Amino acid sequence: VKPDYSDAYGLAKISLDPVTVPKTPDNLSVAFESDHIFRLTWHDNSNNELAFILERSIDSESQFVAYDTLDVNSVSTLDHQVEAHVPFFYRLKAVGDGGQSEYSNVASFEWVTAPAAQLSLTVTEQNDNELLLTWTGNVEHHDGFIIERSEVQNSGYTPLDTVWTDTYAYVDVVELEKTYFYKVDAYNKAGRKSSNEVTSIISGNGSDEKRL
Repeated sequence: VKPDYSDAYGLAKISLDPVTVPKTPDNLSVAFESDHIFRLTWHDNSNNELAFILERSIDSESQFVAYDTLDVNSVSTLDHQVEAHVPFFYRLKAVGDGGQSEYSNVASFEWVTAPAAQLSLTVTEQNDNELLLTWTGNVEHHDGFIIERSEVQNSGYTPLDTVWTDTYAYVDVVELEKTYFYKVDAYNKAGRKSSNEVTSIISGNGSDEKRL
C-alpha cells in the first residue's frame, strides 16, 4: 500500500460526484390570473437543474412546442399570451448537466368569457293559452339559452326552461287574462347575456305584446 503524501506536499484532494439527471418536476397546475394571463405553478423536485423548459399546445395534449425557458429553482410563471375560448395545454421538464428529466404531468385551462350576444325577443299568441317565444341574434361562445318569465316588470324572473344552442323558439302554456314578462339569456359557465324584456297580456282574443 502506497502512503498518501498529498497533505505533505500541499496537494488538493478532488472528489468528483457523478453527474445525474434532474428529477422530474410534478404537480404542474394552471389557473386564471387575469384577462389574457394564466399562472402556472409546479413542484421543483431536483437540486441540480440549470433551467426548466416549458412547452405549450393549443389544440391537443400531443402537439407541444417549446414556449419558455425558466430560471433554476423557479416554481411559477405567467403566460401573458392567452386567448379566450381556446384550451391551452402545458408540460414542463428540468434540464441539467446530466441531461433532461421526464416531462411533468400535463395541465390545461380554458379562459371563457360571457357570451357575446345581441338578442331580440318577440312573443306572439299561438293558441288561447299558448305563447310562442322566438328570438334572433348573433350569438357566440354560448352553451344554450335560458328562458325566464315573471309577472312583475324588471324583477321576479324565474327560469322556465333551458334549450340547446341551435334552438330559437319556445312555447309557454299560460293562464288567460294575465300579464307575463319574458327574457331569454344566452349563457355559458362565465355568465349570461340577456335579450330585451317583452311583456304579453293574454285575453283570449289575442295577445298584446310590448317590448320594454
